[in-house]
Amino acid sequence: MSHRFATVLGLEVHYKEWGVRNENEPSVVCWHGLLRTCGDFDTLARHLSESCGYHVICPDTIGRGLSEWSSKPKEEYHVYFYAALARGLLEMLGITSVFWFGTSMGGMIGYMGGAQEHLLKPYIKKLILNDIGPHLEDKAIQRILSYASKLPVVETFQALEEGVAKTYQSFGIHDAALLRSIVEGGMRRAADGGHWTRDYDVNVVDALRVGSYSGSEECTDPWALYDAISCPVLTIRGSTSDLLSEETFQEMQVRGPRSKGVVVQDVGHAPFMNTEDQIELVVSFFGARSL
Repeated sequence: MSHRFATVLGLEVHYKEWGVRNENEPSVVCWHGLLRTCGDFDTLARHLSESCGYHVICPDTIGRGLSEWSSKPKEEYHVYFYAALARGLLEMLGITSVFWFGTSMGGMIGYMGGAQEHLLKPYIKKLILNDIGPHLEDKAIQRILSYASKLPVVETFQALEEGVAKTYQSFGIHDAALLRSIVEGGMRRAADGGHWTRDYDVNVVDALRVGSYSGSEECTDPWALYDAISCPVLTIRGSTSDLLSEETFQEMQVRGPRSKGVVVQDVGHAPFMNTEDQIELVVSFFGARSL
């Protein structure tokens, strides 16, 4: 694995790169959720590269992790701009086709961008949507806003770890080592140099507020965008997810690209995709390669 940086649309984007690129095969792009970072995909990306022969790139969205924070948050912290950044990064790297795995917001970038020729449609050949769809349940959005709109500032790493454990209990995380890796992948020292806080620009949360997530009038009907997807789609739903309802999940399987659907039991929003059985869902859909 290598850490890379690229300047795209005037912003420095950090991404992790796994494996060796084969120009004749699609690369895999793994894109994280609203408040997370590319480190969430370390286990999945390692398996896809080392065991399945894939070239994998996992970006930090601007305003998160090691990527640059925007000086124009209202203009740039939204899904369409993220999709434009993704296209710009792929163009810069000379990648012409990808299999896209997106958790939550990362999936939204995939299906909104993947529905439109000027964004990601020419690139995405297979699409996995991890606990996301064209309709988001308002109650879940309000839940996310309740903890995301104000950065926690705590004195010790342990206190931050306890807070993150409570926040992400719906991920179905019960392993202490995994929890530690999640915390380490999404925290930083606060501005005072002594306290701990979460590693994102709080302005990114405004993207969840009503009418602003896409940043574009093009998104008047998310279902119309979903219906315009032409590549194979797999939708993964946590069985207790409050963001992707069972009704939306079922509708996605009978309209538009007619997504395949898989439920991960005893997990809410969103499956972390780090266990053997969860990783196998990804491998089965993308297909293993000869090493």
